[in-house]
Amino acid sequence: MNDFKVINIENTLHIGFFSLGDKPYEVYFSEIREQQNTALTLPDDFTFPTNGMFEIAFDCIENQINNTHFARQNIGSKAVIVFRRVIETILSHYEEHHPEIYCFIASDEKLNQVYHSISSILLRQHKGFSLQRATGDKEYVIRTPNSFPEEL
Repeated sequence: MNDFKVINIENTLHIGFFSLGDKPYEVYFSEIREQQNTALTLPDDFTFPTNGMFEIAFDCIENQINNTHFARQNIGSKAVIVFRRVIETILSHYEEHHPEIYCFIASDEKLNQVYHSISSILLRQHKGFSLQRATGDKEYVIRTPNSFPEEL
C-alpha cells in the first residue's frame, strides 16, 4: 500500500512514491474534471465521472531537482523494476481511491510503447479494467470496474 500525498489546488493531485535503490520516484495522479484540465482529446459527448478520472505520469525526483522534468534516466535493465513499481502504485491508488478512469498521454513513440505495455499489464492483472483508445493515437483511457453501473 502506498501513502499518497494529496495536493488540492484547482484539481486534486495524488502523488505516490517508490525508490529504486537510492533513486526516488514519484507517480502523479492528476484529477481531470473538465476538458481544459488535460491535453487528452475527449469525445464531445464525454461525461466526466463522479468517482474521478486521473491522468497518470511518473518521474524521478532527480529530474525535478535538476529542472529536467520527465527526462529519461539511463538505468538500463532496472527500467523493468521502475515499470513494475509504477504498475503497483497505480493498483494501490485504485484500491485506495476507486476512480472510474485512468488515462495516459504519450509525448513520443518510446513513451507510447511504455504506456501501451503498462495498459496491457493492468488489464491482465485486474480483470475489471478495460482499455478504450481516446481520439489521439498516443492516448489511452482505462476504465475501472467503478465506471460501469451496478447490475440490478
